[in-house]
Amino acid sequence: MGATPLGAAWLARLRIQPGRELSTLDRGRELAENGAVGVLTWAPGHVSARVDGGSGDGTQAVLLRVERLGHPAWRGAVDAMARAPQLLADVLDGELPDEVVAAAGGIDCLIPAPTEVRLACSCSTWGAICSHAAAVWYVAAHTIDGRPATLLDLRGHDTDLVGAVRRRAIRNRSRAARTPVDPGVDIVSAFVRVPAPLPAPMPLPERPGVLETLPARPGAARTIRPGDVHALAVDAARRAWELATEGGDAALGLDADTDLARRVGPLIDDQAALIALATATGIDAWTLARLGLAWRAGGAAGVGVLLRPWAPLTASLTPGIAALTRLGPVRSRQNLVTCVERQVQLRLGRDRCWYLLRDEGDTWVLREPPRCDPADLLRDAGLVAPLPPVSRRGSARAGDSRQLTLPW
Repeated sequence: MGATPLGAAWLARLRIQPGRELSTLDRGRELAENGAVGVLTWAPGHVSARVDGGSGDGTQAVLLRVERLGHPAWRGAVDAMARAPQLLADVLDGELPDEVVAAAGGIDCLIPAPTEVRLACSCSTWGAICSHAAAVWYVAAHTIDGRPATLLDLRGHDTDLVGAVRRRAIRNRSRAARTPVDPGVDIVSAFVRVPAPLPAPMPLPERPGVLETLPARPGAARTIRPGDVHALAVDAARRAWELATEGGDAALGLDADTDLARRVGPLIDDQAALIALATATGIDAWTLARLGLAWRAGGAAGVGVLLRPWAPLTASLTPGIAALTRLGPVRSRQNLVTCVERQVQLRLGRDRCWYLLRDEGDTWVLREPPRCDPADLLRDAGLVAPLPPVSRRGSARAGDSRQLTLPW
């Protein structure tokens, strides 16, 4: 009993009947399981049966009166069956399709509420419900499990369901006949029609749009800060402008870590904003600052160099090893070349550029833009002395009095 959603919902209504007692319900279930309940008679608005209460109790007549569905719910169920005859066929077979249940307002509407049920029994037990009525309720749940359409017999407004559905279908067809029919478009005419030229595209703006104020402020109970919403809107406008004017993907294909670094980049000099972002993300401010500095130095490639080591061919590290050896002993691993004495590290990026990182507080920080030549990178950072200028004069071309400065 109660093995289907409808049957279980029916039993749940019994358990919340006002004045119920657990022992009464247990006794009713025992009577139901022992076959003490006779044949149930279903009709719109009520179900009745006789219950053999056992020795000394005799046979009792039980009547469950149930209010019928509201007119909107009943009309919805009938209309659903009128539009889809297969639903009516399923109901006549004892099923109750989900479409009919939904049209009637759902299970909660189809199963009677406690206030919609009146129980009557010929026994002398005083109270809201007796064991005989409970037994009938349990057997009714078993019937609903096996033939869900019984609920429509109980809560419906018509004993002739087929007639009700037929009348509704006739009304629907009559209403449809009175509705003007859209003639549509002739397919041949549409195919041969010459389309009008497209309007000229609007000129692109010279700069991204600026959001002066938010159209509405978040409620006071919200944890969303207006400044954050404004920043997102400005960022979206800038990226849309880049897509329209510069091509590319406007950094829309970034992974989460790299996109976070992109967002942090402009905030590095704003301590309050950086701390607020750290609080929102659960990432400490120094880690965020490292990401932002890497983005400033090398964009997405710089963030990749900071976060994701890789293993190039050993020969690829030779220029970095040669350049960094001028500072002291070095060691290499994967794409990293490190001079521990000077707390300096060169990293080869997947873009074949070299990146300079310094040890700051036991962590590597990328601040310098990349260079193709690691020696140039060290000279730009002031770690090695610049090369003395060397030039030679070559002969001037015929008719040209200027001298050429040759790189060697």
